[in-house]
Amino acid sequence: MRRQRKITNWLSYLDPKNPLPVSVSSDDVVWLMDNVAFQGPGGVWQAEFVAAVFDHKPSPKAVDIVGDIASKLGFSKGDKEEKTIEWRVAPFMMEVLPGRCVRVNFENLVQLDLGPGGRNGISSDIKQLPHNFSHLVARSVADVPRGVTGMLEMKTLFAEPEGWAIISDIDDTIKITQTDDPAGILRTTFVSDPEAYGVISRLFPGWIRLILIRRVTGIAAAGLEEKNAPERFERAFASLPRKKSSLPLLPYLTMSSEVPAQRQKSDKDLSYHLIYWPGFPGRGEHVRLVLEKAGADYTDTAATEGGIDEVLAYVQGETPDDGVNPPILAPPILRQGELVISQTPNIVLYLGNRLGLLPNPEEDPDGLYRVNELVLTALDGLSNEVHDCHHPIAVSLYYEDQKLESKRRAEDYVKSRMPKFFTYFERVLSSKASGDGPWLYGGKLTVADLILFQCVDGVKYMFPKATGKLKREGKHSKVFALHKAVAECTGIKEYLQSPRRQKYTNGLYRYYEELDIE
Repeated sequence: MRRQRKITNWLSYLDPKNPLPVSVSSDDVVWLMDNVAFQGPGGVWQAEFVAAVFDHKPSPKAVDIVGDIASKLGFSKGDKEEKTIEWRVAPFMMEVLPGRCVRVNFENLVQLDLGPGGRNGISSDIKQLPHNFSHLVARSVADVPRGVTGMLEMKTLFAEPEGWAIISDIDDTIKITQTDDPAGILRTTFVSDPEAYGVISRLFPGWIRLILIRRVTGIAAAGLEEKNAPERFERAFASLPRKKSSLPLLPYLTMSSEVPAQRQKSDKDLSYHLIYWPGFPGRGEHVRLVLEKAGADYTDTAATEGGIDEVLAYVQGETPDDGVNPPILAPPILRQGELVISQTPNIVLYLGNRLGLLPNPEEDPDGLYRVNELVLTALDGLSNEVHDCHHPIAVSLYYEDQKLESKRRAEDYVKSRMPKFFTYFERVLSSKASGDGPWLYGGKLTVADLILFQCVDGVKYMFPKATGKLKREGKHSKVFALHKAVAECTGIKEYLQSPRRQKYTNGLYRYYEELDIE
């Protein structure tokens, strides 16, 4: 394989257009770069799609460079910080692979073929986008063999009519410079942010609309506190007008002029608004996971001061009749523009279709019904029936008023019902329809995987002894593997570690010691 790869790379020197394109292989690394769509002649939307392909094995130089950086920062060989440096440097040291072709699925509407890449491993293609697509942000996913790693998802932001430009430091420059001294450019990059941007803003007044600087946290590095000191940013952006940012990952920004007005949004472009009870995850958590995985822009009454008032207004029928949306019975409720819908599986189906978490209807026109079938089954057996374990007589009664009946119901559930549904989903994950795994359908993550994750997570909290026994028996290993895979996937991992993920309390999934039985 390595010899064939070297031959292919050498042949690509013969013609700058790379006459011998090669498909991405399972041990390659693929990067898809976020891009911006703009309107070309005739008002047709188009965008430049940039992909880069590398060998997953870092260059031998990486070892020396890691040691060099660690030494300069005062760390000794073998220190845990050396691993952090190695992890951060590795992407810059990977060998580029020319002539590679990458296929991506744009919003599950159309497949786009990118490449072949040039000598620097990067391909750039202007592609027309579906004329009926009206989102402000679209999502594309790489259609690559299993085993390929990297940045396999990208977002396309639709520009305003006047357009604008973005300059980014690391992602768009280091790999293209092809410098002969990668260690030197790394030092310059890591030492001279944010001062360079202050210089540029003063040299070209009026040209810079917005500067975003991320302060690195959460790692043990020498001088990190000094680099993040407010005084440093004050010096770097001296004499420039500025504004503090409320964004948690971008805690400092400066503006040299007002941000231009955005293009007019349609209702379908507007952000999502989740209306659910504050204080516990409940059924609203199924919806949040879909929104978080897709990186969607949304607000949540559970995290808003006075959010309970909006929930009660819908539940008590105080919201005005708009003549279009039927009255709401209970949350979760999703509002987007003029659309207001409820019922968990209904909301999940709507979001999954819009956010690319359902099968492509052109490739699999019946796929959404199969995925919805799995969603409904998980909610029936691992959500609704679980709720009935602590409220078997009446929802209006307190748990303390029906403890004996609850214990009897819980005993039956953990003995027969819970194993039944775990066994069913193990069958699904073992079926040909599942694909290569670890997902439930078609070899790709869908809303069904997110729903099953939350259901398994909830019963693990409510019945730790019973779920622990199921796991030890080893008969449902694929179900538990899916739970782990979802927890570690991009978007969800960050969410689970954030304060937005609410803790289990007296909601849908509750822990009572007397119900925690095997």
